[in-house]
Amino acid sequence: MSQTLHTFSSEEYSDIAERMRRSAEPDFSVIIIKKALIPTCNGNGDPVRQGYLEKMQAVLLGLKQQRDAGSDIFVWSDADCLYIRPCADDIIERMADKDAVFQTNGDGQFGTGFFASRTTDKMIDFWTRISKEEKWWGPVGWTGFEEWGSWAHRDEIRHSILPGDEYWTPCIPLHGQPAPNWSLPTLPKSVRMVHLSCVKPVDKRRIMSEVESQAAAWRK
Repeated sequence: MSQTLHTFSSEEYSDIAERMRRSAEPDFSVIIIKKALIPTCNGNGDPVRQGYLEKMQAVLLGLKQQRDAGSDIFVWSDADCLYIRPCADDIIERMADKDAVFQTNGDGQFGTGFFASRTTDKMIDFWTRISKEEKWWGPVGWTGFEEWGSWAHRDEIRHSILPGDEYWTPCIPLHGQPAPNWSLPTLPKSVRMVHLSCVKPVDKRRIMSEVESQAAAWRK
């Protein structure tokens, strides 16, 4: 039985989520949550903020679904990830003595675009508290949302950060500001997954195609 992977996608980006799903299967069994079923957050009219709020609710929903299904590991992927090599067994091995493992954000901290979490009461409480702390979901400005919230509480859990060359975010060196004509660098030889976290929405599909083309060339 394959490890389940959860993601959230709006209708606007459903094709991006489907590309992610195709790349992740059959290593993972992918569940795409298209609407968070626990609408306890209010986006205050900001579509970016609303997207993060809905992601947080989707994380909580998926975490509880995995617990109810009898799995002790929950794996999350943002929709703008592509999978190049198998990851599931590697993640399970790295979770051996951890409450959670996270992708790096490139600044010495971890990111929440790809992570695995135990489905224990401890971790459900961890994520639930973050979802309810108002300073991460304020009405104005960038608050870091669930990423900064989980980093602020990192000392409460046993965690590790995944190798950046295996779980790779290529635009980290650009500090979130890629140029409009930015193209994908060469994939690291050890890459398992690519997360296009700071690629502008209009360019995500183009860069995803570049990832797929490079990966396809490797397989010839």
